[in-house]
Amino acid sequence: MLDASPTSYDDVPYESYPLWVTHPDHLATVAMLAGMRPAPVDRCQVLELGCASGGNLIPMAVGIPDGRFVGVDLSPAQVAAGRATVRTLGLENVTLEARSITDIEDTLGVFDYIVCHGVYSWVPPPVQDEILAACKRHLSPQGLAYVSYNTYPGWHLRGMVRDMMLFHARRFEQPAERVAQARAFLDFLAAAVNRPDSPFGSHLREEAELLRDAPDSYLFHEHLEADNRPVYFHEFVARAAGHGLRYVGEAQPTTVMPGEFPAEVEATLRRMADDEVQFEQYLDFLRNRTFRRTLLCHDGVVLRREYAAGSLRGLLLASGSDLVEDPGPLDGPGIAKFRNPRGATLSASHPLVKAALSILIDRRGEPIEFGALLGEVMGRLGRSGDVTPEDERGMTESLVVIWLGGFVELHAWSGRAAPVPGDRPVASPLARLQATVGPRVASLRHRVIQLEAPDRLLLDLLDGSRDRDAIAAGLAPPLQAEDLETRLRAFARAGLLLA
Repeated sequence: MLDASPTSYDDVPYESYPLWVTHPDHLATVAMLAGMRPAPVDRCQVLELGCASGGNLIPMAVGIPDGRFVGVDLSPAQVAAGRATVRTLGLENVTLEARSITDIEDTLGVFDYIVCHGVYSWVPPPVQDEILAACKRHLSPQGLAYVSYNTYPGWHLRGMVRDMMLFHARRFEQPAERVAQARAFLDFLAAAVNRPDSPFGSHLREEAELLRDAPDSYLFHEHLEADNRPVYFHEFVARAAGHGLRYVGEAQPTTVMPGEFPAEVEATLRRMADDEVQFEQYLDFLRNRTFRRTLLCHDGVVLRREYAAGSLRGLLLASGSDLVEDPGPLDGPGIAKFRNPRGATLSASHPLVKAALSILIDRRGEPIEFGALLGEVMGRLGRSGDVTPEDERGMTESLVVIWLGGFVELHAWSGRAAPVPGDRPVASPLARLQATVGPRVASLRHRVIQLEAPDRLLLDLLDGSRDRDAIAAGLAPPLQAEDLETRLRAFARAGLLLA
C-alpha cells in the first residue's frame, strides 16, 4: 500500500456522512430506468474515490453485508478514523486505504458502482483525468460511476466571491483563522456595498446567507482550497467520452418538472438541442446551475431515454407521503391532495394516481413491486384483470413524475430496514455506535437522522436482547408502553431498525 502524505483534510477534516444518491439501491434504480442491467444490490461491489473517514461507505457495508466495499483517500488521518470505526463494528466487507487516486492498482479489480463525490472539481487536471481513467478501468460491464463536480454558469458568480475571500484570507496561516476571516470579510462586503439591491449586492448577500450556517470544513474546502475548477456540463461529458464513458443521467434526475417553465420554453430548448447533452446544457444556462451529480457507464451500453411502459417493471415502490384531502370515490372526479415528507403537496385527479398513492400510503412504507401495485390499483378501481398497455404507460409516466417530486420512492432492493419494530428490536450497530458520541446517526436507508438525547439513550438499548418491558425498565424514568411503542415505530420509519 502506498501511504499518502498529510493534506489540508488532515488539518480540517471534511464531514463524512451518508449521501443517499450514492447508495447502490438508488444507483441501481436509476440504471434500471435507463434500461441497464445492474448487479444485484445485495451482492454489489463498490469503490469510493475520496472516501474520507468512511461516513458514506461504512453505512453501505453495514446495510449490505454480502457486498464488497473499498475506499481510497489521500488523508491518512481520515482513513485512520474510518478504520477505527470498521474495527469497532467488526466489519469484514469494507477496506479503507490511504493513497492517491493516481496510485490505484489494476489488481483492485472491477466494481459495479464507483462513487467520487466532492473530489473532481477540487483536484488538479491530471488527477481529474485519472478519476475518469479509473472509472473506465475498474467499472464492470453494466456498472455505473457517480462523479460530482461544480458547474458553470452558476460558479462564475460564486467563483467571484471565492476569489475575494481567498484574497483576504491568504494572509492568515491557521485554517481556523482563515475561515473566520473569510466569513467576516464576506459579511462586511454584503453589508457595506453601496447598492445592496443591485445584482452584485444581492449576490453578496445570498452567498453570505448561504455560508452563514455552513460548517467550517465546507467553507474551507469549497472556497479556500487552492484547487476549485468548475466546468461546463458539456465539457465534462466530452472529457468522459474521451475515456470511453457515456452519459447516463443525473443521480438526482434533472427532467423538466411540470410548471417549472412555460411549455413553449421547453419546446424551444428541444428544437435547439441536437441531443440530450445539449438539452441539459441549455437547462443549466436557464437554472444557473452550480453543481451536478453525473452518472456514467461504458460507451457501448445501450440506454433508454424515455420512461415507456415496462420501465418500472422489477422495481419496488413505497411512500412516506400522507393523504391530506380525501377525494371521495377513487374513480370519481374528486381531487386528492397528498403531502410528502418534505412538506410539498400534490393534487391528483387521475384515478390511477389516486389509487396508487392511496395503496402505498396504506402500506406504511412497505415496498411493493410495480406489477403487483398495478394489479392492486386495478382491483381497487373495480377493473381486476383489465390492464391495458395504455394503463401501464400512463401509470408509469405519472409515477416517474411523482417520484421526481419526492412523493414516492423507487427501489431496486427491499433493503434490511424493518418496516415495523419486532418483539426484540435491533437497531443498526453503526447508528448505536454513532449515538454514543453525537446526535447525528446513519440510517439503514442511507440518510442522516438527528436524534435528541432521550432517543440516543433508547437506541443504545436496542441490541436484540430486550423485549418491550426490559427496554422500558432500562430507561430512567421508564417509558409508558404507549410512548415506547410510538418511539420504536418512529425509529422504524427512519430506517434505524434491522429486519
